[in-house]
Amino acid sequence: MKSKTNSKLCSIISNTSNTTKIKRSGKLKTFNRKIVLNLSHKIDYLLSWAITHSNRLVMLEYELGQIEHDLRHQLNQYQRDKNRIEKNLKHIRLQQQTTTSSNRIQEL
Repeated sequence: MKSKTNSKLCSIISNTSNTTKIKRSGKLKTFNRKIVLNLSHKIDYLLSWAITHSNRLVMLEYELGQIEHDLRHQLNQYQRDKNRIEKNLKHIRLQQQTTTSSNRIQEL
C-alpha cells in the first residue's frame, strides 16, 4: 500500500519543473523553519503555563481540603455545643418547674 502512494507522490512531484521546486522548497524551508520555531516557542510557553497552573490547582485543592476539614470540625463543635446548651436549658427549666411547684406547695 505504501509503495503505491509513494509512486503516486513521485509521479506528481516529477511532473513539476525543477526550477519551481527549488524556488518553492527554498521558500518553504525558510517559512517552515520560522513556523516550527514559532510553534515550538508557543508549545514551550503553553507547557510551562499548564505545569504552573496545574501545580497551583494542586495547591488550591489541598487548601480547599484543609478548609473543608476545618469547617467540618467547627460544625461538629457547634453541634456539640448546641446540644450541650439545649440539655442545660432543659435542666434549668426542670429546676424552675420544681422550684415553682415547691413554692406553690409551701404557699398552700
